[in-house]
Amino acid sequence: MKEYRNLFIYLLTFVLAACQQPKQVNVDQYLEYLDKNWYKLTDSRELNGIVYQARFLPNDYRILERFGQEIASEKLQTERQNLSDFQYFQIRLKAQTGNIMEYNMEEYESRDSRQYYYTHEFARDIFLIDGTDTLRCEAHQFISNYGISPWVSVLAAFERSHKKTAEKRIGINDHIFHNGKVILKIPASAISQIPQLTLSKS
Repeated sequence: MKEYRNLFIYLLTFVLAACQQPKQVNVDQYLEYLDKNWYKLTDSRELNGIVYQARFLPNDYRILERFGQEIASEKLQTERQNLSDFQYFQIRLKAQTGNIMEYNMEEYESRDSRQYYYTHEFARDIFLIDGTDTLRCEAHQFISNYGISPWVSVLAAFERSHKKTAEKRIGINDHIFHNGKVILKIPASAISQIPQLTLSKS
């Protein structure tokens, strides 16, 4: 009887471990999964007429964005190594009404001064709480919308924690619209469920 019990425990452990492994998919399946599940990797919050949004960007997705869907397996592995020390988020803000670059502008402000802030100074006012670690922004890139989109969009890079996947909390110290500290949360479960991109070797 004890042998059957031990066998049952072993099989249960094996099944649970297998379930926790990310599913392996090709490029089309990977992008399809993200298209259907970006909402799980995104959090938004509205405060006093300003909408704040943070989205976790998997490194493999960024690699495909840069090098295209026909990337070779060897190139994918090289770029994964290049990005292995960092994790990336898209941080966006927009005004509920009007242009965010002109919304509730103070006398001392101008459209150019706001764009300069988001281009050059925004990094000092954003941070990532990764589990129990608080990480500063290592680099950020302002994505110009050329007046087409209502969003201010920034790509932010943070040091990667090599611990078990934890909830990601993006913090924004909002000095422009005086909304204080804004926290946006990406659940650990949403990140751990992202399938593993696998390419056949050429």
